Amino acid sequence: MFSFNLDHDLKVALVSGVIAGLVVLVIQNQFEVRREIKRAKIEVLRKIAGNRPAIADQGAISESRHELFEGLNEAAVVFSDSKIVGDALSAVLNSKGGEQPKRMVDLLKAMSKDVGINPKTDLLEQIFIPGKNFR
Repeated sequence: MFSFNLDHDLKVALVSGVIAGLVVLVIQNQFEVRREIKRAKIEVLRKIAGNRPAIADQGAISESRHELFEGLNEAAVVFSDSKIVGDALSAVLNSKGGEQPKRMVDLLKAMSKDVGINPKTDLLEQIFIPGKNFR
């Protein structure tokens, strides 16, 4: 009925195993890359959101201003695959005085949407500044 050719069957099994292992390796690598990109995006979003009071408060600690602008510069790279974030970042860079806070909120919304976070808009529009909101 069935005749087994041990050499042929062994070769097929080995080749199948190697191919399956390579496929798993490629898929795992793609997953890791996506996860690291998302982690970097969330870190940049956290940096910008956490330090945005430095725009409203000109007397802010220079470290906060440094972190904010570092985050804005990093966003150009980390979110380079998102047109919505790129447009919002350009709007922030080209904004003048009074429109900056709204443009920053738009940027934070775009970045949040890109990483799958849905923040409460009313809280996102507020900036918490020591001495102003908190005594």
